[in-house]
Amino acid sequence: MSDIIRFSFVPDMVFANASGTLKLVAENTSLTESITFHAGRVPDSIVVTFPTGSSAEDLVNTSPTFQGQPAPGVFTCSFVNGQFIISPTQTTELAGGDAIDVIFSDMPVNSTPGTVQVTASYFIGTESGTQQLMVTKKPKTLGVIAWFDPLIVGLNQTSRLYYQSEASTKVVISGFPEGSGEETFVTPPYSGSTPAGIGSDTTPQRVYTVTAWAGGNQSEPETVALTQVAPMILNSSPASASVGPDESLTLDWRVRYDDGNSLQWLGNAIANVQAPYVVVPGSDLTSVYNIGNRNAQFMPAGINYTLTVNGFQHPDTAVFPVTVTPVSLMYLKYADPELTQIVHDFTPSDWQAAELDFGPGAATLTIYQPGYKKDVYYLSKENDTVHPMILYFDNESGTLHWITANLKTLSLTVLEPAPQKPLPIADSDIDKGIMPVPTGATCVVLTGEGHNGQAIRSQLALI
Repeated sequence: MSDIIRFSFVPDMVFANASGTLKLVAENTSLTESITFHAGRVPDSIVVTFPTGSSAEDLVNTSPTFQGQPAPGVFTCSFVNGQFIISPTQTTELAGGDAIDVIFSDMPVNSTPGTVQVTASYFIGTESGTQQLMVTKKPKTLGVIAWFDPLIVGLNQTSRLYYQSEASTKVVISGFPEGSGEETFVTPPYSGSTPAGIGSDTTPQRVYTVTAWAGGNQSEPETVALTQVAPMILNSSPASASVGPDESLTLDWRVRYDDGNSLQWLGNAIANVQAPYVVVPGSDLTSVYNIGNRNAQFMPAGINYTLTVNGFQHPDTAVFPVTVTPVSLMYLKYADPELTQIVHDFTPSDWQAAELDFGPGAATLTIYQPGYKKDVYYLSKENDTVHPMILYFDNESGTLHWITANLKTLSLTVLEPAPQKPLPIADSDIDKGIMPVPTGATCVVLTGEGHNGQAIRSQLALI
């Protein structure tokens, strides 16, 4: 089984007989899956053991008096029985591709140059693993150690080039893409850093050379390479979704090595969008497909939101497919039992793909739905013996009154404060009827089926 944590030291060199600093990087090897570190009486942990003694195979002189400082801050580092133990103070997630950094500073490195094996282990749930990390001890003579942190960048991103020297009067770094390509740093102080980049949109790597000088003498040059790679979308969510016509949806993603992005849908585009980003797919649909544009009938079932992440050479993309559920009719009816004034509503009421056509004492409501569909509802107090209609439905002093036409079944359902089972209406009361307002009801709906098989509804708020 492969390791879920990859350990490394940055840098992987120190000077012998000096106070050294090493950064342990414990990286989640998966780019997409998180690792859960559990806290508690026996928490998940990372354990690091530095060999102690004076030989070439040992790193530090004595039982460690130095400390480790972990990041993120939810982790602590303690020295117990000859080992450094890194564990969480509360249960936390290490996202895909992320790392725990532990900086070990003021390490009393022994005086014998050589190569050392440092043991790093993890114990996370049922997963465990041990790795041997090599650290080189350089002689404490004129010399330099150099490293990049981070080692990899994206287009137009910079890293920091760190150096640490011994017995020098200056450190010279060459390889910069700007100016003369060379910078000089007077020593002491014997350690420092400077920003450095690739400086090209075609070159994947740039090599820097770092040399320590003392008078006319120079150390063996150290070469370090900085690499730039294509952008990566580590994860994105949701993989797919279905939302109501007025419902919002949060799009989220994690990226690395990016140099800007854009989010596109239905011919629209927004540049440099920050995650998480909230969209309202129903509104986005009807901003394009609506009555004013005369294309509501061509409305697709949903939207594909496409995230394009730009960077070095090849962009990366993620698609968020979203379907939109149908608009619901609230009512199409007359506002009075004399059947004179027409009122209507649907949800969402600002749906731009609906139109109401009036005739003499009549109306036709067309709601264009996602998926190239439409619902057509009719209202007429005469000359229509086909289409199902709830002509009137209202609360008159605690009594529900209704008038319908062309229905074979009818039922009343309490929707709020809590949905209840539908109550069938007797055949004799379908065309015209009354009933007391159900006790405690704040919203009810009449639902009918026409002789032609079409359904009709009329919703009524009671407060």
